[in-house]
Amino acid sequence: MTRTLTLILMLALALAACAANAWDGVTAEAFPVDAQSTGTRTRPYRITTPAQLAYVARQVAAGERYAKRYFSIEADLDFGGFPFMPIGSLAHPFAGRVDGNHRRISNLRITTDALDDACHVGLFGYVCGASAQLPAQLVNLWLDESCSISVEATGFVHVGAIAGYATRAQISGCIFAGRMRAVCRGGDYNNLYLGGIVGGAAAAVSGCTSSARVSCTSVANAQAGGIAGYASAGLADCTHSGIIVVESPSAMVGGVVGCAQCPVERCVNGGSVTGTTRDRHNFVYAGGVAGECLLDVSQSVNRGTVEARTRSTSVAGGIAGNVGASVTVAECFSHGKVSASGTARAYAGGIAGMTGAKVAISGCVADGRVRASGGIAAGDATVGHAEPDAAPHQP
Repeated sequence: MTRTLTLILMLALALAACAANAWDGVTAEAFPVDAQSTGTRTRPYRITTPAQLAYVARQVAAGERYAKRYFSIEADLDFGGFPFMPIGSLAHPFAGRVDGNHRRISNLRITTDALDDACHVGLFGYVCGASAQLPAQLVNLWLDESCSISVEATGFVHVGAIAGYATRAQISGCIFAGRMRAVCRGGDYNNLYLGGIVGGAAAAVSGCTSSARVSCTSVANAQAGGIAGYASAGLADCTHSGIIVVESPSAMVGGVVGCAQCPVERCVNGGSVTGTTRDRHNFVYAGGVAGECLLDVSQSVNRGTVEARTRSTSVAGGIAGNVGASVTVAECFSHGKVSASGTARAYAGGIAGMTGAKVAISGCVADGRVRASGGIAAGDATVGHAEPDAAPHQP
């Protein structure tokens, strides 16, 4: 009996300690600045409470970019489910370097009513390094399954769990296991970029993992992926295992990246990918790894189901929906079912749904079922539809 009471008391004390450390949704307290915490690489500012990270958000909103400054998260952070203001905006970007040390960040909730800049949404809203030689860095950040991001906005919108938009930056070793949902209701630009890790990445992204459910409904054009909405500065060694569902007038949706404007290397998707539009004049590109790839894809794997459904042009591929001209797809494997259905055109391929001119596919294997149905339908174990002067596909 005494031992049982002791265990109950210890559990109660532990729960009380957790509650005491949880954020109250209001408090922002300065992090320690002393001889052992000067913001340098060897003596970074130490973040041990959610209120200290809230302080960083407020300081950046006031104009402090923290360029060349280092932060280290050194305790688990519980945000208590209260709305959190993203760190950095277009007007006041974050330029510092943060190591999350894979400390658990829990109960983080980001919604549009917590924002002063609804266009860039994430734990970090807008990230921009001081220069190409002095990039911002976000490494080893872990947002667990209790975290959620929900956005309803208009116009030009970037949404990512770690960063809404990042340029002159490096993002590596980050994890997101929560939920993400975005609704775009129109506006002047009508573009939505949604990613489990980063919405728009003009930044190198590597070694990141997402198991999130990523979904969006948009009257805008959408680019969505399990890791990034779009990436233009390198994407490597990333894994996604959640579900991706996109409904948009035109969409590029991929298990890893919506639109890859950079090489994609050694990435894996294990979740289902679905892109839908009811628009009669637009398209959906859906791919197990990339919705569209404009540069080379190599040594990447898809294990999930890929589906594109439209009332116009539907393109689905086990690795990529659409492959741009002069791109090489090499040593990739797809084991998932691939299907495309469209009233105008439907192209489905085990590796690529559609390829441009001079595309080379080599060393790739696809063993999932491929199906295409619609006004003009083409389904093939490798490529659904290829330009006439495309390079030959080699086993």
